[in-house]
Amino acid sequence: MTWTSAKFPYLDDSVNLRVVAGTTTRTNGVSKGTYDSFNLATHVEDDLQHVHTNRAFLRDHLSLPSEPYWLNQTHSNIVIEVPYEYRNYQNAETLTIIEADASYTKLANHVCCVMTADCL
Repeated sequence: MTWTSAKFPYLDDSVNLRVVAGTTTRTNGVSKGTYDSFNLATHVEDDLQHVHTNRAFLRDHLSLPSEPYWLNQTHSNIVIEVPYEYRNYQNAETLTIIEADASYTKLANHVCCVMTADCL
């Protein structure tokens, strides 16, 4: 997995210190076959244990303060605030599916995540 940080040159420096954004590549994960190798999506037919292992690696690699709120992308205009709309979402093992195209939070140490196709 390679992490590429996003840069926001027009944001105030104080905001840039609090906002971290970026994208990963699909290399160096444990998924096999069609989903080789760093698949983070649970909504495809990949082995869920592989997906959870890849997600744990990302969490550890980036020293994330919490489990991300993983979105199931819907190609819509739906934007949600987390964690308020998903209070029962506890971790990657929870069955709650969050469907939206963007998320935001007003709370520190809450990680928002949207997955895009690897063709991006």
